[in-house]
Amino acid sequence: MWIATVELLIGLSAGLATGAGFVAFLTVLGIIPRLVQLSKTQNFLITYEAGVTAGAFAGTILSFHYFHFHAPILLITLWGLLHGIFVGMLAAA
Repeated sequence: MWIATVELLIGLSAGLATGAGFVAFLTVLGIIPRLVQLSKTQNFLITYEAGVTAGAFAGTILSFHYFHFHAPILLITLWGLLHGIFVGMLAAA
């Protein structure tokens, strides 16, 4: 029983740390305001906010559910390449 409690605490603390890091990334670095400023799309600010919220929600859903995709190897390679680019740009930021 105590192992399940420890696992629960570890999972909760990891989720809180990840969420705090994501919020810090968006606020401290000013990613969204900078993106709006560079693209000169102040009229779409609500769309940016909705996109970030929808992306975080979709990421949460995909993290907690098992999805199996049948895709050709070329599509999987492209998907992996895009993920690598995203992680690289995130680390560079």
